[in-house]
Amino acid sequence: MANITVEQVHGVTIVLISGKLTFEEAIDTINNYYHMVTRHIIWDFTDGDATQITPDQFRKIILTANEYRPFKEDGKTAYVSTVDSTYGMARMFSILAEFSDIPYPHRAFRDFEEAVEWLHSPPPLYPVSARKLRMKNERFPIRKDGMIISSIRQ
Repeated sequence: MANITVEQVHGVTIVLISGKLTFEEAIDTINNYYHMVTRHIIWDFTDGDATQITPDQFRKIILTANEYRPFKEDGKTAYVSTVDSTYGMARMFSILAEFSDIPYPHRAFRDFEEAVEWLHSPPPLYPVSARKLRMKNERFPIRKDGMIISSIRQ
């Protein structure tokens, strides 16, 4: 069971997790607080643990979050954890979100300040995921990290 605190700081909704987060707690947090999101979200697992949540439950969390979060064109979601296992889960969650066509970028970080910096950085000129670009045009080779190697091909 986790202790969950939600606060708003300069347009960022911060979900602070202490302890082991369960699937039910994550869903309850989304149901009760996502309507308050003004732009960005940080799930801070610095003192928390998300390893009890299964990949299938993460998919359900993604769908619930997409349903309850008001659309903000430049909104982003960051996950912060200094613990390898939870950081790995956050990375997986970010990848699942991209492949679920969620309209917000998701990214995992090991440092809270890095996450804040990313949230306040300008959005990409063309916010199209590498996966969607690949589906539209197979000519562009894409690295494992999702970056386009070259947009010009002979």
